[in-house]
Amino acid sequence: MHSLNISVDAWKQAQLSPRRGGLGLRPLSLHTPAAYISSLCSSDSATPSHPLLASTITLFNNCVPPPEAVSVQTLLSNPPTQRYLSDVIEESQFAILYNSMSCANKARLLSVSSPHASAWLSVVPSEVMGLHLNPCELNTAVKWWLGLNPHSENNAIPQTCPLCPESMLDPLCHHSVTCKRGGDVTNRHNLLRNAVYEACRQASLSVCLEVGGGLGRDKALTRPADILVSNPSGSASAAYDITVTSPLNPSIKR
Repeated sequence: MHSLNISVDAWKQAQLSPRRGGLGLRPLSLHTPAAYISSLCSSDSATPSHPLLASTITLFNNCVPPPEAVSVQTLLSNPPTQRYLSDVIEESQFAILYNSMSCANKARLLSVSSPHASAWLSVVPSEVMGLHLNPCELNTAVKWWLGLNPHSENNAIPQTCPLCPESMLDPLCHHSVTCKRGGDVTNRHNLLRNAVYEACRQASLSVCLEVGGGLGRDKALTRPADILVSNPSGSASAAYDITVTSPLNPSIKR
Protein backbone atom coordinates (compact mmCIF):
# COMPACT_ATOMS: atom_id res chain seq x y z
CA MET A 1 0.00 0.00 0.00
CA HIS A 2 2.88 2.39 0.72
CA SER A 3 3.78 2.48 -3.00
CA LEU A 4 0.29 3.53 -4.12
CA ASN A 5 -0.68 7.12 -4.80
CA ILE A 6 -3.95 6.54 -2.99
CA SER A 7 -6.91 8.90 -2.93
CA VAL A 8 -9.18 9.62 0.03
CA ASP A 9 -12.05 7.52 -1.36
CA ALA A 10 -9.70 4.66 -2.24
CA TRP A 11 -8.35 4.65 1.32
CA LYS A 12 -11.89 4.62 2.72
CA GLN A 13 -12.67 1.65 0.49
CA ALA A 14 -9.48 -0.14 1.57
CA GLN A 15 -10.66 0.13 5.20
CA LEU A 16 -13.78 -1.91 4.42
CA SER A 17 -13.76 -5.70 4.71
CA PRO A 18 -13.13 -7.65 1.46
CA ARG A 19 -16.76 -8.74 1.24
CA ARG A 20 -17.71 -5.08 1.00
CA GLY A 21 -15.09 -4.34 -1.63
CA GLY A 22 -12.23 -3.33 0.66
CA LEU A 23 -8.90 -4.77 1.75
CA GLY A 24 -9.80 -5.40 5.39
CA LEU A 25 -7.68 -2.56 6.81
CA ARG A 26 -10.21 -1.66 9.48
CA PRO A 27 -9.41 1.52 11.47
CA LEU A 28 -9.14 0.92 15.20
CA SER A 29 -10.60 4.35 15.93
CA LEU A 30 -13.93 3.23 14.44
CA HIS A 31 -14.14 -0.33 15.71
CA THR A 32 -12.73 0.03 19.24
CA PRO A 33 -16.15 1.02 20.70
CA ALA A 34 -17.70 -2.14 19.20
CA ALA A 35 -15.01 -4.33 20.76
CA TYR A 36 -15.28 -2.65 24.17
CA ILE A 37 -19.09 -2.73 24.29
CA SER A 38 -19.23 -6.40 23.30
CA SER A 39 -16.56 -7.38 25.82
CA LEU A 40 -18.08 -5.38 28.68
CA CYS A 41 -21.68 -6.45 28.09
CA SER A 42 -20.72 -10.12 28.12
CA SER A 43 -19.00 -9.76 31.51
CA ASP A 44 -20.36 -9.65 35.04
CA SER A 45 -19.18 -6.07 35.52
CA ALA A 46 -21.67 -4.62 33.03
CA THR A 47 -24.13 -2.38 34.86
CA PRO A 48 -26.15 0.69 33.81
CA SER A 49 -23.92 2.81 36.06
CA HIS A 50 -20.61 1.60 34.66
CA PRO A 51 -18.42 4.72 34.29
CA LEU A 52 -17.29 4.00 30.70
CA LEU A 53 -20.29 2.27 29.19
CA ALA A 54 -22.35 5.39 28.42
CA SER A 55 -19.45 7.28 26.86
CA THR A 56 -18.49 4.28 24.72
CA ILE A 57 -22.07 3.91 23.53
CA THR A 58 -21.98 7.58 22.51
CA LEU A 59 -18.83 6.94 20.45
CA PHE A 60 -20.51 3.97 18.76
CA ASN A 61 -23.74 5.83 18.01
CA ASN A 62 -21.73 8.65 16.40
CA CYS A 63 -20.50 6.11 13.82
CA VAL A 64 -23.89 4.71 12.79
CA PRO A 65 -27.19 6.14 11.51
CA PRO A 66 -29.91 6.88 14.11
CA PRO A 67 -31.98 3.72 13.38
CA GLU A 68 -28.94 1.60 14.34
CA ALA A 69 -28.15 3.47 17.56
CA VAL A 70 -28.03 1.40 20.76
CA SER A 71 -28.84 2.12 24.38
CA VAL A 72 -27.63 0.81 27.73
CA GLN A 73 -30.88 -1.07 28.30
CA THR A 74 -30.89 -2.89 24.94
CA LEU A 75 -27.21 -3.83 25.24
CA LEU A 76 -27.55 -5.27 28.75
CA SER A 77 -30.75 -7.16 27.96
CA ASN A 78 -29.37 -8.66 24.75
CA PRO A 79 -25.55 -8.38 24.60
CA PRO A 80 -24.42 -8.15 20.95
CA THR A 81 -21.33 -9.72 19.47
CA GLN A 82 -18.41 -7.61 18.34
CA ARG A 83 -18.91 -8.89 14.81
CA TYR A 84 -22.48 -7.61 14.73
CA LEU A 85 -21.54 -4.16 16.02
CA SER A 86 -18.58 -3.88 13.63
CA ASP A 87 -20.84 -4.91 10.74
CA VAL A 88 -23.25 -2.10 11.65
CA ILE A 89 -20.37 0.41 11.64
CA GLU A 90 -18.99 -0.90 8.37
CA GLU A 91 -22.36 -0.90 6.64
CA SER A 92 -22.69 2.76 7.60
CA GLN A 93 -19.21 3.56 6.23
CA PHE A 94 -20.04 1.70 3.02
CA ALA A 95 -23.24 3.72 2.55
CA ILE A 96 -21.43 7.03 3.17
CA LEU A 97 -18.72 6.13 0.65
CA TYR A 98 -21.22 4.86 -1.93
CA ASN A 99 -23.41 7.96 -1.72
CA SER A 100 -20.39 10.23 -2.26
CA MET A 101 -19.27 8.49 -5.47
CA SER A 102 -19.90 9.13 -9.13
CA CYS A 103 -22.21 6.81 -11.06
CA ALA A 104 -19.25 4.92 -12.54
CA ASN A 105 -17.59 4.42 -9.17
CA LYS A 106 -20.89 3.32 -7.62
CA ALA A 107 -21.15 0.61 -10.27
CA ARG A 108 -17.55 -0.41 -9.60
CA LEU A 109 -18.05 -0.56 -5.82
CA LEU A 110 -21.21 -2.65 -6.15
CA SER A 111 -19.31 -5.01 -8.44
CA VAL A 112 -16.30 -5.54 -6.15
CA SER A 113 -18.62 -6.01 -3.14
CA SER A 114 -20.70 -8.68 -4.88
CA PRO A 115 -20.68 -12.23 -3.45
CA HIS A 116 -17.38 -14.04 -4.09
CA ALA A 117 -15.84 -11.04 -5.89
CA SER A 118 -13.14 -10.79 -3.22
CA ALA A 119 -12.18 -14.48 -3.30
CA TRP A 120 -8.88 -13.61 -4.98
CA LEU A 121 -7.82 -11.73 -1.83
CA SER A 122 -8.19 -14.75 0.46
CA VAL A 123 -7.11 -17.61 -1.80
CA VAL A 124 -3.92 -19.47 -0.90
CA PRO A 125 -1.20 -17.90 -3.11
CA SER A 126 0.04 -21.21 -4.48
CA GLU A 127 2.40 -20.95 -7.45
CA VAL A 128 2.04 -24.69 -8.11
CA MET A 129 -1.73 -24.34 -8.47
CA GLY A 130 -1.45 -21.17 -10.54
CA LEU A 131 -3.09 -19.10 -7.79
CA HIS A 132 -0.40 -16.50 -7.26
CA LEU A 133 0.28 -12.96 -8.49
CA ASN A 134 3.70 -11.43 -8.90
CA PRO A 135 4.28 -7.99 -7.30
CA CYS A 136 3.51 -6.09 -10.52
CA GLU A 137 0.26 -8.04 -11.08
CA LEU A 138 -0.81 -7.57 -7.46
CA ASN A 139 -0.06 -3.84 -7.61
CA THR A 140 -2.18 -3.48 -10.76
CA ALA A 141 -5.03 -5.59 -9.36
CA VAL A 142 -5.18 -3.61 -6.09
CA LYS A 143 -5.21 -0.31 -7.99
CA TRP A 144 -8.06 -1.47 -10.20
CA TRP A 145 -9.93 -2.85 -7.15
CA LEU A 146 -9.74 0.52 -5.38
CA GLY A 147 -10.63 2.60 -8.42
CA LEU A 148 -7.12 3.96 -8.93
CA ASN A 149 -5.50 4.40 -12.32
CA PRO A 150 -3.27 1.33 -12.82
CA HIS A 151 -1.74 2.41 -16.13
CA SER A 152 1.45 3.76 -14.61
CA GLU A 153 3.13 4.59 -11.32
CA ASN A 154 2.58 8.33 -11.71
CA ASN A 155 -1.10 7.89 -12.66
CA ALA A 156 -0.44 9.26 -16.14
CA ILE A 157 -2.82 7.72 -18.64
CA PRO A 158 -2.46 7.42 -22.42
CA GLN A 159 -5.31 9.13 -24.21
CA THR A 160 -6.20 6.41 -26.71
CA CYS A 161 -6.05 2.61 -26.89
CA PRO A 162 -2.94 1.44 -28.79
CA LEU A 163 -5.02 -1.32 -30.44
CA CYS A 164 -7.98 0.84 -31.45
CA PRO A 165 -6.90 4.51 -31.56
CA GLU A 166 -10.49 5.68 -32.03
CA SER A 167 -11.30 4.61 -28.45
CA MET A 168 -10.45 6.83 -25.51
CA LEU A 169 -8.98 5.26 -22.38
CA ASP A 170 -10.42 6.02 -18.96
CA PRO A 171 -8.90 5.98 -15.44
CA LEU A 172 -11.26 3.18 -14.30
CA CYS A 173 -9.99 0.92 -17.12
CA HIS A 174 -13.41 0.11 -18.56
CA HIS A 175 -12.04 0.05 -22.09
CA SER A 176 -8.84 -1.72 -21.04
CA VAL A 177 -10.71 -4.73 -19.65
CA THR A 178 -13.34 -4.91 -22.42
CA CYS A 179 -11.34 -4.12 -25.59
CA LYS A 180 -12.14 -6.79 -28.17
CA ARG A 181 -8.81 -6.39 -29.95
CA GLY A 182 -5.63 -8.10 -28.82
CA GLY A 183 -7.28 -11.29 -27.55
CA ASP A 184 -7.42 -10.50 -23.82
CA VAL A 185 -11.21 -10.74 -23.55
CA THR A 186 -11.21 -14.03 -25.47
CA ASN A 187 -8.46 -15.44 -23.27
CA ARG A 188 -10.34 -14.47 -20.10
CA HIS A 189 -13.54 -15.99 -21.51
CA ASN A 190 -11.78 -19.26 -22.31
CA LEU A 191 -10.12 -19.45 -18.89
CA LEU A 192 -13.49 -18.96 -17.16
CA ARG A 193 -15.19 -21.46 -19.48
CA ASN A 194 -12.49 -24.05 -18.85
CA ALA A 195 -12.70 -23.57 -15.08
CA VAL A 196 -16.47 -24.22 -15.12
CA TYR A 197 -15.96 -27.18 -17.44
CA GLU A 198 -13.36 -28.69 -15.11
CA ALA A 199 -15.65 -28.25 -12.09
CA CYS A 200 -18.43 -30.09 -13.96
CA ARG A 201 -16.05 -32.84 -15.03
CA GLN A 202 -14.79 -33.36 -11.48
CA ALA A 203 -18.43 -33.68 -10.38
CA SER A 204 -18.76 -36.60 -12.86
CA LEU A 205 -21.22 -34.76 -15.08
CA SER A 206 -21.47 -35.50 -18.78
CA VAL A 207 -20.12 -32.21 -20.11
CA CYS A 208 -18.87 -30.94 -23.48
CA LEU A 209 -17.28 -27.70 -24.70
CA GLU A 210 -18.49 -25.55 -27.60
CA VAL A 211 -21.21 -27.82 -28.96
CA GLY A 212 -24.70 -27.32 -30.38
CA GLY A 213 -24.04 -24.74 -33.11
CA GLY A 214 -26.47 -24.92 -36.02
CA LEU A 215 -28.86 -27.25 -34.23
CA GLY A 216 -31.87 -24.95 -34.11
CA ARG A 217 -35.26 -26.36 -35.04
CA ASP A 218 -35.34 -24.27 -38.21
CA LYS A 219 -31.79 -25.43 -39.08
CA ALA A 220 -30.61 -21.83 -38.80
CA LEU A 221 -27.08 -21.16 -37.66
CA THR A 222 -27.15 -20.83 -33.88
CA ARG A 223 -24.38 -20.08 -31.42
CA PRO A 224 -22.82 -23.13 -29.79
CA ALA A 225 -23.05 -23.52 -26.05
CA ASP A 226 -19.85 -22.72 -24.23
CA ILE A 227 -20.66 -25.65 -21.96
CA LEU A 228 -23.30 -28.32 -22.58
CA VAL A 229 -24.24 -30.53 -19.64
CA SER A 230 -26.19 -33.60 -20.68
CA ASN A 231 -28.85 -35.01 -18.39
CA PRO A 232 -28.38 -38.78 -17.97
CA SER A 233 -32.09 -39.19 -17.15
CA GLY A 234 -32.98 -38.29 -20.72
CA SER A 235 -34.56 -34.90 -19.99
CA ALA A 236 -33.38 -31.64 -21.55
CA SER A 237 -29.69 -30.81 -21.37
CA ALA A 238 -28.42 -27.55 -19.92
CA ALA A 239 -26.48 -25.11 -22.13
CA TYR A 240 -24.34 -22.43 -20.47
CA ASP A 241 -22.91 -19.29 -22.03
CA ILE A 242 -19.94 -17.61 -20.31
CA THR A 243 -19.76 -13.82 -20.71
CA VAL A 244 -16.92 -11.45 -19.86
CA THR A 245 -18.30 -7.99 -19.12
CA SER A 246 -17.68 -4.94 -16.97
CA PRO A 247 -19.76 -3.17 -14.29
CA LEU A 248 -19.22 0.03 -16.30
CA ASN A 249 -20.91 -1.38 -19.40
CA PRO A 250 -23.70 1.10 -20.28
CA SER A 251 -26.13 -1.79 -20.80
CA ILE A 252 -25.90 -2.90 -17.14
CA LYS A 253 -24.84 0.26 -15.29
CA ARG A 254 -27.60 1.87 -13.24
